[in-house]
Amino acid sequence: MESRRAHDVLDAQALAGAVVIAGDDVGRYVADLPKGTDIGDVVSVVAPPFERFFVDFNIPDSEVGLTAWGVLFTSGSLSTRRKAG
Repeated sequence: MESRRAHDVLDAQALAGAVVIAGDDVGRYVADLPKGTDIGDVVSVVAPPFERFFVDFNIPDSEVGLTAWGVLFTSGSLSTRRKAG
C-alpha cells in the first residue's frame, strides 16, 4: 500500500486545553463494520462532557492508507453556532 500524508495538518496550539481521548478500540470496531454500514444505525448520540476534546486514532485504515488520524471537537451554545453560520 502506498504511503499517504494529510493535506491539512492540525496546529498543535489548537489542542491547547482539549482533553485527548484514545479512540483506537472504537476505530477498530468501526473499521470492522460491514462496508456501507450507517454508523447512526449502530450508535445513537455520543456526547462526552467536555467543551473541547480530540479523539486520536492510531490504527491502519486500509481504505485511505492512513495509520494515524484524529478529530478535534469543540462545543458552543446553539445560538453561537447559528450566528456564526
